[in-house]
Amino acid sequence: MATTSLRNWSGFEGLTLAERYEIQQWLGESENAAFFRANFLANGAQVVLELIPLETVDADRQLNLWSRIQQLSHPNLQALMDFDRCENAGNSFLYAVFEYPDEILATALESDSLSDAELLEAREAVSNGLRYIHSQGLVHGAVDAAHILAIGNQIKLESYTLRESSAGGPEQDVAQLDRVLPAPAPPPRPEDPTATATPPPTPAPARPSRKPPRSFPFWFYGALALVLGSLGFLFLPKNATLPPPRQTAPSQAQQPATSVVPSPPPQPAARERSAPSRDYWRVIAYTYSTRQAAQHRVNLIAQEWPAANAEVFEPNSGRSPYLVALGGRMNRDDALRMLKIGRGKGLPRDTYIQNYDR
Repeated sequence: MATTSLRNWSGFEGLTLAERYEIQQWLGESENAAFFRANFLANGAQVVLELIPLETVDADRQLNLWSRIQQLSHPNLQALMDFDRCENAGNSFLYAVFEYPDEILATALESDSLSDAELLEAREAVSNGLRYIHSQGLVHGAVDAAHILAIGNQIKLESYTLRESSAGGPEQDVAQLDRVLPAPAPPPRPEDPTATATPPPTPAPARPSRKPPRSFPFWFYGALALVLGSLGFLFLPKNATLPPPRQTAPSQAQQPATSVVPSPPPQPAARERSAPSRDYWRVIAYTYSTRQAAQHRVNLIAQEWPAANAEVFEPNSGRSPYLVALGGRMNRDDALRMLKIGRGKGLPRDTYIQNYDR
């Protein structure tokens, strides 16, 4: 299927679609669709408008899928409010209208401003949304920080990427969630108070007594990323961006055996994170379901901005999603600089950075 060039979409700003939606701002594009912030003329509400050239899709299949999605109702799933066909300037399109988010997780993670409680809340919300769509015979396929939204006081999965379930699809959704918002480590099991303690054996006279067990700090919820950022905005399929690793609190030093001063209780660790190399950051501008589409976007970027060194990056080693990454592997500061330059050159507002382990 042909992919409409991103350069053509900006001309839609200011147009009125289907006599109901005033297109205000281009937000970005996926493989065959463009996304806009639009104004619903009936009440002035802000909405997200997805626009798909008719010749790029099986229209009946797409409309049937949107019909199913519109009937879904869950507090942790972005609502699809309207969809239909339309004509504009002699061209035919399909369009869908979604709730407009207040924030996205990818933006919040750039500043690493989320608490453990907020991250745990985000994981629970996304898990609930995934269980619901899986029960309806659908999968998400792009569970990452760019597709987790804050709408009002709810954390929601975006609905643009929903599709019919296929073999392994639900498991892939769960695996993606675990990468972007890892489950907290379970607390250590307490010793059974009813168990009969076995008295320690009496040491031999010539054998020195054993040292007391080492005290370890209390572990808190493990590594992560994700939630609601200020709305640079992102309505393209993308992967999450992880905050830099935080330093955990050092373990409490042992007091000498002869000391009569008790050791203070260990302090909680900040947020236990895995610590991949600091030079694994990448700038992610687009996400596609096929490598061919991602390579096409890389070629377009290379024509307009050769210094970006755009490339197709495959975090899942040969399986979707296929990411369009800029600048290769960098440390976090260089990645942020590349991100700022890219946005200044007109890349999507939801272009983000993420620390990968390869």
